Amino acid sequence: RHYAVGGYVFAAHVGMVGAAAFTLNDQVGEMLATALVFGYAAGVVCRVSLRPVICLPALLLATVPTLAAAIAPLEAGNMIFSFVMLTFLAGSLETVRFLYNLHIDQIAMKHEFAQLARHDALTGLNNRLGLDLHLARAVAQAKESGELIAIHHIDLDQFKAANDRYGHFVGDALLQAVAGRLSALLRDCDVAVRMGGDEFVILQPAIVHPQEAGLLSRRILRTIDRPFELSNLTIGISASIGVAIGNEFSDQRALIAEADGALYASKNGGRNRVTFADDVTLANAG
Repeated sequence: RHYAVGGYVFAAHVGMVGAAAFTLNDQVGEMLATALVFGYAAGVVCRVSLRPVICLPALLLATVPTLAAAIAPLEAGNMIFSFVMLTFLAGSLETVRFLYNLHIDQIAMKHEFAQLARHDALTGLNNRLGLDLHLARAVAQAKESGELIAIHHIDLDQFKAANDRYGHFVGDALLQAVAGRLSALLRDCDVAVRMGGDEFVILQPAIVHPQEAGLLSRRILRTIDRPFELSNLTIGISASIGVAIGNEFSDQRALIAEADGALYASKNGGRNRVTFADDVTLANAG
């Protein structure tokens, strides 16, 4: 705000100097004032085009008083000068519009590329990079709140058989349907991730008790166990889930590895079940 006010005041001074030079009808002063106005306007366009709310008023404050003073005598030479200045002003305004739109497009493109880099193209869920970013944020928040974090590592049972039987088109549609069901179960702060193939991860931050993770995992089992209606086909699959619970002291990679180990135990234990990493640790210790 202070920058804008300062810019407006300086632009107004430039405009008054230009107007005074043409009012006094001093040729040397008019030349110097013209150079000042043109130079200032060019600098404003180069520096502040990304902020048109500042740039456009500054341009008008610097040029309009000079233009008005130059055109007032209605002399041929002044009329030609006024036409040149009007053309310059119109070109400056168009340049501001072009540069502003160009930068907005570039920002939008960077944002789109960033989204593509963090998301799975097939399902629209986060990918591994997205998981790393969200998990780092969750651990940082846990350090402030003291709350727990749950990682649910999900593998679809019987997916390969369905994909081989019905083809990749149906397989892709099945993965998209699974992604939709998982997303429907989540809170705003939860994050669904496709790790690749038929593996998914749910990041469940901001929980107080491990039972909350168990409740979500059982809901995931039930929702995946419901038949999928795709392309006039009824396809039944299930899910195996490994769950790891972390806190503010957890290492991200170690937490994901614990969930992966618990998933491996679920698949070896008969599939369509949930295994907690702590249970695997206790079993190995025993």
